[in-house]
Amino acid sequence: MYFKNYEYFLMIAEEGSISKAADKLYLTQPSLSKYLKRLEENLGVELFSRDRYPLALTQAGIIYKRYVEEIRAKERQLQQEFSEFREGLFGHVTLALTEWRSSVMLPALFPYFRERFPHITLSVKEGSHQQMLYWLEHGQADLALMHYPNDYQDLELDFLAQENVIMAVNQNDPLLQKMRHPPRPGEIQHLTTEEFLLFRDAPFILNIEGQNIRQIVLNFFANLNITPNVILEVKGDQTKQNLVQAGIGNSFAAFAAFGINTYLNDLCYFSLGDPPLHWNLAVAYHKKRPPSIQAQKLIQAIHELIR
Repeated sequence: MYFKNYEYFLMIAEEGSISKAADKLYLTQPSLSKYLKRLEENLGVELFSRDRYPLALTQAGIIYKRYVEEIRAKERQLQQEFSEFREGLFGHVTLALTEWRSSVMLPALFPYFRERFPHITLSVKEGSHQQMLYWLEHGQADLALMHYPNDYQDLELDFLAQENVIMAVNQNDPLLQKMRHPPRPGEIQHLTTEEFLLFRDAPFILNIEGQNIRQIVLNFFANLNITPNVILEVKGDQTKQNLVQAGIGNSFAAFAAFGINTYLNDLCYFSLGDPPLHWNLAVAYHKKRPPSIQAQKLIQAIHELIR
């Protein structure tokens, strides 16, 4: 095997002497000379000029030394990568999440994860739930933050927290004065079914078709035999709240389990239903792609933040 004990060759080249190299390697000079002879016979070339002292590499020796150094560097890199893989402290992980969740969560998650695992690079992909499913399916994301129940059969879900769906109302809405206990702006309080019926004919701003929060809200209305007065449909959570602030109608939003909840202090917020309207937040990954060690570290960090 040409590369067996190639550190012997490198030591001879460094010392320019078989005897000095043998001392450094704690070998006898004859055994090291025999090694070099065998190596040159296997390679079919002379690696050192024997007619000068200290020993000098031949042109073949220079080529072989460069090659051996490359091999040794690759072996060091391989061992480092194996070590990093075992420890899970180096590497890369990609998290998929919606734009809204990214805006409220990343300001808390990114610095926390970077502090806990500074050598794991975190990348983020923002998109719809269908896009996240595609990224997980095709290995373009390791994990996704999703809520359930949903219809995605190929996912494994690691429960994180329950997130309530809340209603936002302008603080100057006259219907608030008809409530037994008028709310204080910026706080979340529970609205009984009787109190919610005060708003049955009020204008509502809903999410566009395809967003899960819309279906949760419509199911709530349907269970009360109410057809909501939908005057506008939009996508963005902040847009909905700005419209409520402008007195255009009421709307609904999810209260994030952790991170920055971008709610406005001059709006009134209510949880609804018994039990309250909610979805379950989970870390999702595809069944055919179990989480890597790096992904497991990210899951760990998310759980720590939610606690």
